[in-house]
Amino acid sequence: MCVTATLVTRPLVDENLAEPKGKPAVYVPSAWDKTADDSMLGKLIGLKYPGDIRTLCFLIAKFASVVAHWMLSPYLGKWTWVVSVLGFIPAFMTCCITHNAMHCTMFKNKTAESTFRAVLSLGLGHPVQLYNPTHNHNHHVHTQTDLDHISTNQMQYQQHWKNLLYYFFHIIPSVAALEGIYVKEEWKKRGPTFYRIATQTAVLYGTWAYLIYVDWQRFLACVYLPGYLGIYGILSISMLQHDGCEVSEPMAGKDMDVNSARNFVDPSLNYFTMNNGYHSVHHMFPNTHWTKYKPMHQELIKPKIKPELDDPSILGYIW
Repeated sequence: MCVTATLVTRPLVDENLAEPKGKPAVYVPSAWDKTADDSMLGKLIGLKYPGDIRTLCFLIAKFASVVAHWMLSPYLGKWTWVVSVLGFIPAFMTCCITHNAMHCTMFKNKTAESTFRAVLSLGLGHPVQLYNPTHNHNHHVHTQTDLDHISTNQMQYQQHWKNLLYYFFHIIPSVAALEGIYVKEEWKKRGPTFYRIATQTAVLYGTWAYLIYVDWQRFLACVYLPGYLGIYGILSISMLQHDGCEVSEPMAGKDMDVNSARNFVDPSLNYFTMNNGYHSVHHMFPNTHWTKYKPMHQELIKPKIKPELDDPSILGYIW
C-alpha cells in the first residue's frame, strides 16, 4: 500500500526556471555537455537545444490533429470515436514532450518558457506545472520505494495484464493528493510557481469551457478522450519501465544502479517519443537534455545493464 501523501521538498529542478540544482542532477560527462543552440532557427526562437525544434514541430502537429478532427467530426459520424482512439498517438507524444520539458527548460528566456508551458498545458490537457510534485519531487527521489506514489509494487495481480491495465486507476488518487498538497503550499508562498499554475489552469479550463459551450460532444471526441488516453499511457508506462527492476541507492548520479529501470531502445519509438525509451540514463541524470541520452546510454548504461533490461521493442515486451 502507498503511504499517506506527503510532498517531497527536494526538487530536482529549480522552481524559478533557472538551471537544475544538485550535483547528481546536473553532472553530465563533458563529451555531451553542450547546452547552446548554435543553429540560426534555434537562436531566432530562443531555444537552448537544437533538438527541440523537433519538439515544437510535434507539438504543432498535435494541435493540428485536434483542429482537423474538430473540423471533420460532423462528417465522420460514429467514426469520429475511432479517430479519437487514434488521437492517443499525438496525445502520448505530447505527454513525452511534457515529461522532457519539466526536467529541462527549453527556452533561454523565462517569459518564453512560462508562455510555452501554458501552451503545453493546453496540448496536454492538464497544467504541466503539476507534473513536478508527483514525478520530479517524488518518483525520482523515491523510485520504487514505499514513498514512491507511483511505485509498481502496489500492483499484486497474478495476471500481469491486469497490473498494467489497472495501474493508472490505482495510482491516480495518490497523484491527485500530491498535486493538491503542492498547490496549497504554492498558494501560501504566492511565488512565481503559483502564478504559473494559475495561468496554466486558466488557459486550459478557459479554453475547455468555450469548446464545451460550442459543442460538448465534439469536445469529448476531439479533445478530452485523446488527451485522457495519452495521460493514461504516460503514467501506465511506468509499469513497463520499472516493474521487476532493482531499487537503487543512490537514486540518481553516476553511482546509480543501472538495473533500476528497463530501457526500450527501438530507434523509431525514441524518435517520436524524444528518447523516452532510454530510462536508466534519464534517472541517472534527470535534468540532462533528451538529445544526449542515446550516446550516454551506449557508454554508461549498456556495458553494465542486464541484457533483459535493454529491450529492442516495447511492443515485443508487452506481448
